[in-house]
Amino acid sequence: MIKNELASNLKHIRAVLQISQYDLADLLHTTRARIGGWEEGRNEPSIENLIKLKNLFGYSLDTLICSKLWNQMDGDYYEYLTVELMQKINKLLKR
Repeated sequence: MIKNELASNLKHIRAVLQISQYDLADLLHTTRARIGGWEEGRNEPSIENLIKLKNLFGYSLDTLICSKLWNQMDGDYYEYLTVELMQKINKLLKR
């Protein structure tokens, strides 16, 4: 199911980046409750928020909503997540 894949992917990406639901909500200009709803599969992000997620994390929309990312990460992309993307997000969060 698309909703389940997106929920799992969001949780996984946040865990890898070590950011909270509050942090992600700040980056997307939404609420922590909304992020929690997406991650629990209770609701889905709007197209606007999906595009924000795509731009923030660097995945295509189809990958974000249809793929199990934790099974597909190769070493190079995992390194991107843990270094470049973490730096980008920390800068956006002004850490």
